[in-house]
Amino acid sequence: MIDNFRFEAAIPTDIDVLIVDEAQDCSKPQIAALQKAATNAKEFIFIGDADQTIHEYAGSDPEYFYQLANTEQAKANELTEGLRCGQTINKICRNIIAPVWEEYGRYSERTWTPTDVIGKSYYIPRLDQECKSKEILINKILNTDETFLFTYRGNPTHKSVNTFLQDNGIDYKMVSGSAHVSREHFSCFKNWKTFMNDKVSKQQIKEYWKLMGSKIKANGLGDVDKLKPLIDRDYNIQELIDAGYLKPEVKQFERLSQLLNYEALSKNEKLINKIPYINKVLINGMDTTQKPRVKHDTIHKVKGLTFDNIIVDLSVWRPEPRNFEPTRLAYVAYSRGKTDCWTVGSSGPYSLAKIQDNWREILEL
Repeated sequence: MIDNFRFEAAIPTDIDVLIVDEAQDCSKPQIAALQKAATNAKEFIFIGDADQTIHEYAGSDPEYFYQLANTEQAKANELTEGLRCGQTINKICRNIIAPVWEEYGRYSERTWTPTDVIGKSYYIPRLDQECKSKEILINKILNTDETFLFTYRGNPTHKSVNTFLQDNGIDYKMVSGSAHVSREHFSCFKNWKTFMNDKVSKQQIKEYWKLMGSKIKANGLGDVDKLKPLIDRDYNIQELIDAGYLKPEVKQFERLSQLLNYEALSKNEKLINKIPYINKVLINGMDTTQKPRVKHDTIHKVKGLTFDNIIVDLSVWRPEPRNFEPTRLAYVAYSRGKTDCWTVGSSGPYSLAKIQDNWREILEL
């Protein structure tokens, strides 16, 4: 489609101003198509950051934008104030991207003023290794309302991040996926005792119905659609027993896990395996009625997002390209954070942008 537009004879003439956001992600064919689209435009504006070009595998061309910013005919208006990163993360980002700026002879010219926040930098050798920095991270996750992002180069690092979050009872989700445990399932486990002694909504009862096995449901009432005759109000467990929906022996079970539908194990197996994790999250008192404050995903997936705290895992499992792409990946990763940052040492044979070689100097520790 792009090539068809590029090589068509006709040129669009009805564009006065063409503005391209996140321009650094454009591939070479896209740039050519945009140049054609702007042939008769009065203004042609690229907005982006060449230092955040991390899609070279898909054809993006950082060299084009670095050179464009240095040409006299193109007015490169650089933002001088950072609206995201505090002072510590700002310094780390500058240290990471310095080789790129020096390559293009612009290091002394670049100005990026951070926010008023200072922030702190921590180092964790490995997520499965106990240390003070790890304790500080867990404590901050469990005792603040701030947001946290774990990011990394790629698989299999996500497994170690998942294990860390599950072992410590932290409610989380992948940026590009759903929560590890749904809000509905958390609600079922959290409110079971309430259901035993007090009233819960009809919607909550429907969620219980999906999970409970037939041994405590009245005969022929296994499907959730059988609850339709109930009017939309709150009920306690005794009312459902009296109405003939539940068997009296249901009151013998103090934990919902004792009532899960093991007859349909293939359907509920994942949930059954998550019960220890669910209990940990609830014991920790995390607010599972809101969206998870802790997320994780690859650097490519989290580009453009902002979190209060950033945790960057340096693990790399295969050789990186010899160009500046790994450097820009690290720059993008750390610049997602606003206040504090944690660096997790590489568990793989390589380190992201070789940061582990001189991590104390780069991380300002």
